[in-house]
Amino acid sequence: MVRKFDFLVIGSGIAGMSFALKVAHKGKVALICKSGLEEANTYFAQGGVASVTNLLVDNFDKHIEDTMIAGDWISNRAAVEKVVREAPAQIEELIKWGVDFDKNEKGEFDLHREGGHSEFRILHHKDNTGAEIQDSLIKAVQRHPNITVIENQFAIEINLFESREEVIPVTLRFAVIPGWDAQQQNVISFQIFFAAFCNVMDIGNVFTKLFLNHFCDIFGITGVAAEKDASDSHE
Repeated sequence: MVRKFDFLVIGSGIAGMSFALKVAHKGKVALICKSGLEEANTYFAQGGVASVTNLLVDNFDKHIEDTMIAGDWISNRAAVEKVVREAPAQIEELIKWGVDFDKNEKGEFDLHREGGHSEFRILHHKDNTGAEIQDSLIKAVQRHPNITVIENQFAIEINLFESREEVIPVTLRFAVIPGWDAQQQNVISFQIFFAAFCNVMDIGNVFTKLFLNHFCDIFGITGVAAEKDASDSHE
């Protein structure tokens, strides 16, 4: 059986879920996760998210400078500027998806200041910001009628076939979790328009570098396509 989707997203952390949410209004999305949506390191992140929000005292140039200093000036400046300047829009998108950042008695963001920052610009949810973001994205994904979540499938091989059509024939081989027993492997065939690998620690980093930026430019999507990591040194 061939399953037809417009987008195939392998990896269901916050990168995969946010990408799925950003493109779901363009077509049907298959979101592949190796276990369940709840299984991600994001859940254990206690700290907050840095973004310029109080324009009375803060601005992008300050945030960029703070980040370059913290990176001992070996950070990729273009990547730093992209992340810093796009951060406010991504905060708004997280809020749209249900993330509830703490606010003070005036109804303003309860901003904190952490190491490396010259201004109060850290948004947080109590002491479990990662869990709040992950839980909110899971609920948003589950509510969206155009997103199909395929759980407990650990992708171990992908084959993309040449096609003269707009759709791309794709065959994925999975090891059913738990275990890598060959007898437990299965194959699912897809017809898709676009594939994204959102495990940035692995093949996704390469795929994103080569293809995802161009795709996001075409569709006017921001906040998912990644430049080289901000910690990379200049060549």
